[in-house]
Amino acid sequence: HSEIVSLGAMEATSQTLKIKQKGITHILIHHSGPGAAVLLRELKKFGLNIPMFASMLSCSEVTVKLAGDASKNYIGAHGYSSWYDDTPAMEKLRKATLEYRPGTDTPWRTKMYTGSWVATMTLLEGIKRSGRDLTTDSCVNQLESLDNFDTDGLCGPISFSQTDHKGFSSCKLFRADPKSGKLIPITDWRDPPKF
Repeated sequence: HSEIVSLGAMEATSQTLKIKQKGITHILIHHSGPGAAVLLRELKKFGLNIPMFASMLSCSEVTVKLAGDASKNYIGAHGYSSWYDDTPAMEKLRKATLEYRPGTDTPWRTKMYTGSWVATMTLLEGIKRSGRDLTTDSCVNQLESLDNFDTDGLCGPISFSQTDHKGFSSCKLFRADPKSGKLIPITDWRDPPKF
């Protein structure tokens, strides 16, 4: 069964009633944080205790904050670590951010902030490996030779080749913790199954 919650929707009553009528036991959602939160709140309002599994679009603290207690059955997948994760790399990231942007400390920043850091870190590795012979071509060649480049936990290992520029496919699953407003990792980095 499939339901559509419009972007910007403030409620999802009709969708929730259809979910209830059909006896749906699990929900896969591919929506923004606010959209996922709307559906989570509606499910709670109608007394539905249905687990929701989500893609990276809504795997954000925004979802937990907007849904509150209704997010207790929410699990999202994402390719980057959270701002508050307790790893050496995240500690470095937080320290550098606050050193260059003092007074901007918040309980969290989006996982895409981590993604920006990873992208820059990966490019820097290509530049370093190019050495004094740095050109666009030499940097691309060096990046295409990366094999399981370790970001110290900011994301899964990164590998490129001449025919594969994706970098990585791995993600972690995160469970919402309504009390703290955080997304707590419940797995290590995992690759999707090969099809």
